[in-house]
Amino acid sequence: MQRWTSGPLALPPQDGPFVEATLDFEDIRHDGPSFTVYAYFDNPEVDEKAGEEGEGYIGRLRVFAHGHCWGDAGHCDLPKGPIHEFDFRSPQPMTPIDLSLDCTAALRTISDRAEATVTILAFSADPEAEGDLLRFAGLSLVTYD
Repeated sequence: MQRWTSGPLALPPQDGPFVEATLDFEDIRHDGPSFTVYAYFDNPEVDEKAGEEGEGYIGRLRVFAHGHCWGDAGHCDLPKGPIHEFDFRSPQPMTPIDLSLDCTAALRTISDRAEATVTILAFSADPEAEGDLLRFAGLSLVTYD
């Protein structure tokens, strides 16, 4: 299991209605084992047994990852970028992905606050997996009017 807690994230004003809210993960690496992410508002000490019953539960994401690369050396390395402006090939399968987690209901329960932290617990589908499971470039709280 891997635990990660964000710094304070600004919440929308209580009088500012929103229709939907998401936690947006940017550039999630998925070159290791598959994993599940559980997210919680303002619960940095959440226990790995909490699951959906944990205080501040937001939701969960499942990332179906690539796993071990069985090709020759460099087979799974990301390309440097398009070779030229007419390079229309699909992105290499190992290219990091962006994922969103709907947090509308959970955010409404804490809308009386100015800010909140997000704690993430990541669990591997492979019990023998080692190292960081969840590797990403950024996390944003986005609200939609």
